[in-house]
Amino acid sequence: MKPANLFSWILQLAASAVLIMASTGKLTSRPESVAIFQQLDFDPGGRFLIGTLELIAALLLLVPQSIVWGAVLGWGIMTGALIAHCSRLGFQGDAGAGGLMAIAVWICCTMVIFLRRKQSLSLRRMFARDDDEGRSDAP
Repeated sequence: MKPANLFSWILQLAASAVLIMASTGKLTSRPESVAIFQQLDFDPGGRFLIGTLELIAALLLLVPQSIVWGAVLGWGIMTGALIAHCSRLGFQGDAGAGGLMAIAVWICCTMVIFLRRKQSLSLRRMFARDDDEGRSDAP
């Protein structure tokens, strides 16, 4: 196994573990999760939606054919979480721990997307340089 793939798997497992823990709290209506989503005026529907999406992202990160899409979904969810923390929740107390976990998962997913960018045609196109595709801008 290449070192980049090994590093990617470590990041994937870390992100999946946090996403599973977070989704479990939301889907089982833990008081902390309920309070956070009530503060966002997004409870209960939003809590269940986000919890389900987190669980899907965690599972996709563990299936070799869907790693990139799990990372993209996890990145998107954590981007939303960070926006919520920066705009309404803050980083104090229980919300602070959740915010730090969101930052960690966001970083893990960002790195997995980059490390696995060649496994997705659309990501390959996004990260490709002109010389990678045999094209040239020269006349």
